[in-house]
Amino acid sequence: HGVSQEDFIRGSRRQNVRDVVYDLASQAHVHLQHARSFSHNVPAAASSAFLHTVVLEDYLQRIRKADFDVFHRSLQKRNPLLPFQMYLRSWKKTY
Repeated sequence: HGVSQEDFIRGSRRQNVRDVVYDLASQAHVHLQHARSFSHNVPAAASSAFLHTVVLEDYLQRIRKADFDVFHRSLQKRNPLLPFQMYLRSWKKTY
């Protein structure tokens, strides 16, 4: 996409930077769905090791809502519901 490291260091909001972020987020989403496809093979006792995927899913959704602008102010704020979402997934033993 013709993006340099300096574009990220300087916080560039150009479209080609967003295109790179879109590609990375799309690939992360594919990997997340692939990992979740194995959820029926994961023992219940080990499901807590996969709770970090809840955080990843939340961040990917927030990046999408910010139009893949990783420097958007909304991404600097915490999701106050994230601990509750993690608790629910832990209780349900799903990831």
